[in-house]
Amino acid sequence: MNIVILGAGEIGSYLAKVLANEQHSVTLIDKDPIILEKVSEKADVATLLGYGSRWKILDALIENEPDIFIAMTGDDETNLVSCAIAKNLGYPKTVSRVKEIGFLARSRLDFGRLFYVDHFIGAEVLAANDILKSIINPEDIAIENFAHGAIQMRTIVIPQKWGKTDISLNSLDLPEEMIIGLIRRKKKDPKDPNKFIEKIIFPHGTDHIEVGDEVTVLGETKFMQDIHNFFKIEQKKAKSVVIVGGSSVGVRLAHILELRNIHVKIVEHDENRCKEIADLLPKSTVI
Repeated sequence: MNIVILGAGEIGSYLAKVLANEQHSVTLIDKDPIILEKVSEKADVATLLGYGSRWKILDALIENEPDIFIAMTGDDETNLVSCAIAKNLGYPKTVSRVKEIGFLARSRLDFGRLFYVDHFIGAEVLAANDILKSIINPEDIAIENFAHGAIQMRTIVIPQKWGKTDISLNSLDLPEEMIIGLIRRKKKDPKDPNKFIEKIIFPHGTDHIEVGDEVTVLGETKFMQDIHNFFKIEQKKAKSVVIVGGSSVGVRLAHILELRNIHVKIVEHDENRCKEIADLLPKSTVI
């Protein structure tokens, strides 16, 4: 694909390198020549010095027949305006990074249609949601969502309470719409009791689940909470959370926790920032 990226910040530069390594043709636009030079030294990326919100810059790249325009600057307004310009110039697809959560939430306004954005990316929101997974489900090793959240994959550790080690998988009455995708098993090395031998099992119907196994389960998200009861995993619900630092990720995380009626304390060293956060999060305690 022929990809144009606006913004050579940390996220934009990383994205450009990854896409270039996957053999895509990438053009990176930024107003900072030093950053562009550093990126071009590390990856096969074409660079262009300028402001992406100025239409002549984007128009000059049309002759290369770009497939997609991705706006990844740290400024929402710049990203939205540049996407609108790109779409009207003939770029087939536009993607905009946004920090303001209002652009991602449902509202009366269709921001995608208003600003000609096909897809929004909220890096801070994604980070906050990843942290939320660990808070809401501390007993799970990993949680990943697929198909826009419809499918979920969880990795759990089988507790001592599990009493069905003698039952094969094809005889287990698993919760609805769930499958066991992987079993990771650790056993003590018979030659050295201080070491463990790890075994990866791609399970079949005749396999068994043992206490201490790390089991990866896949299924429909709406049914996934049932696995904790099925495997006798004790669930611990967080009642309060302390967040150190009033960054945009921290504030977004606090907002999500407020909606779940979890009490939040935010510790921030900047007094002015504390006042801003207190206005945004009336239910949280800001210190």
